[in-house]
Amino acid sequence: MIRSARSHAVRGAAGVQWNKLFAPRNLCAWVVAAAVLLIALYFAATTLCAIIIFGWRQPMFDQYRSYAILLSLPFPQDILQLENGHRPVIPNLIRVAEINWFAANQLLQISIGTFCAFLSAAIVAACAWRTRELPLIARAGGVLLATLGVLWLANARMLLHGNESLHVYIVTLSVICACLCVWRSQQLHSLGWFAGASAACVVATFSFGSGIASFPSIVALGVLFRLPYRWQIVPLATLAACMLLYLYLLPGDQGVRGVLELHPLESARICAQWLAAPWINGWLGAADPAASWVPVDPETWNGAVLVASANTVVGASGTDWRTLATFIGFAGAGGFLIRTLAMYLRAAAPTRIEVLATGICVFALGSALVIGIGRLGYIRQYADQVFADRYLVWSSLFWSSFALLLLLDVARSRLRSLQFAGIAFLFALPMLLLVTQRTQAGWAGAVYREAQRTAAALRSGVFDEIHFPGNAVEEHEVDLRTVDLLRARNLAMFADPAWQQVGKTWTGTLESNPAYMVSTEPLQPFNDAHDGNRAARFTGRVVRGISAMQSEGQLAILDDAGSIVGLAEYSFVAMPVALRLDLPRKRGFDGYIKNYDPKKKYVLALLDMKLRRGTTLTALKSG
Repeated sequence: MIRSARSHAVRGAAGVQWNKLFAPRNLCAWVVAAAVLLIALYFAATTLCAIIIFGWRQPMFDQYRSYAILLSLPFPQDILQLENGHRPVIPNLIRVAEINWFAANQLLQISIGTFCAFLSAAIVAACAWRTRELPLIARAGGVLLATLGVLWLANARMLLHGNESLHVYIVTLSVICACLCVWRSQQLHSLGWFAGASAACVVATFSFGSGIASFPSIVALGVLFRLPYRWQIVPLATLAACMLLYLYLLPGDQGVRGVLELHPLESARICAQWLAAPWINGWLGAADPAASWVPVDPETWNGAVLVASANTVVGASGTDWRTLATFIGFAGAGGFLIRTLAMYLRAAAPTRIEVLATGICVFALGSALVIGIGRLGYIRQYADQVFADRYLVWSSLFWSSFALLLLLDVARSRLRSLQFAGIAFLFALPMLLLVTQRTQAGWAGAVYREAQRTAAALRSGVFDEIHFPGNAVEEHEVDLRTVDLLRARNLAMFADPAWQQVGKTWTGTLESNPAYMVSTEPLQPFNDAHDGNRAARFTGRVVRGISAMQSEGQLAILDDAGSIVGLAEYSFVAMPVALRLDLPRKRGFDGYIKNYDPKKKYVLALLDMKLRRGTTLTALKSG
């Protein structure tokens, strides 16, 4: 009770100090808070629009390997197999359900992953907003940091790829739930809630490899709350059981142990660089355009500011941004550990948002250790991959959570200059990140197009190696075997039976319709990477009638003998702006012709395979 009274007194004093600057009923405070919340809403809305418009509807990258397993082995062996050093048992359950119930259309994975991502951001934002003892602007700032930490589009690969989205955002949500369970355990002095935290960690562990770091997080929070030490038996025993399953009992156990290397100093450097990845992907990686890591449009005002400021900081440091990242990572980890120690030693009990932010930071540090040990050999070979987008999620969460903790400290500060600096930070950060929010939306649209183009090629019976996602040169045969499995079971891009008509003669009607108008670019002949036969690709755009066209049939290519020789898929928005607050139709399309013969004439048509009626759209011209 004494500690609780002290806590309220300290928090009350903090609120008074902040509100001397912006009183609760002061219009200025409400305007600033509303502006911060609108910025958060803008980032969340544009990310959601990007997911809806450009969420990848076809298998991509490592999915070809995972589908080879899921479609070849019986249940439950299929969900227990090792996958690139991870054991995604729970995501695999969802994938198997999607295969059996939704023909592997990717929508179940995208939907669940998106739900987990937005729910994660919403929970952290709600905890910050409901911390009533904090000033209004600080609460709005907490909402903004929660939004940016989870929904920043630098993590587009994880947000838009259903496969990756399941991996990382089930883990994120599980870690958040585990931290809140520990807080509830302290409030009620309940071992049951602490055991619930351990159960959430089990879900995280068997969703993705980094999930194992959730156990140190709840152990640390238990120590921070001074929970009975005997209670720690529950998470530690659960961790031991998970490690036993992970490393020794489940299939592929030798593959897990084989990637572990112990080189402490090298791993520490990699951990630090990995931790600094958001600084590189959001800012410093734009330095020196000739060797930059982050693509930035210098023609925009904030892009020019980003490049200039990055060059200034990197130049002043006397080193490159890769070395600077190591320093930033160590500084961030050290600063967080010092703050956590101070929080442990102070009289006031941690608030719920402090517990949540601290737990997320500890989890992120644990994830850094997992990557620094488990991916040491790979990163040693490909050094810059430590900054890659697929590793960025956890480090983004670390910095957003650490910034949230520092924001709480600013709210408690008596220094008005520090308070003004905190407010300036809340506006400067999103302006800085808006550059990559825009460029990554463009990247998402480009990858979506590649996925749809791949679907058009495979449905047409063509293997276009140049536009096939992943390392098609080295994994050519593996990819083709997976494609055969998908085709045999009518899954993914083969779920719509229109592909079965390729090579057959069209026996339906074929008319013209002035309501439809399309434009196409010349055909581009190439050699099929699988059988060596000539094929052709082309691209086009719907000028008029897009709504009816997308609902009435399949874009197909007919030769002069009336045979269906290929298909096309809608693949891009065909508008210059990628970052959007609307949901436009995709007017652009890409198509393929199998066994292309330059002597033949080809037309693009809209075919309704069921009703056996079609509409001629335009003749296709050779390049």
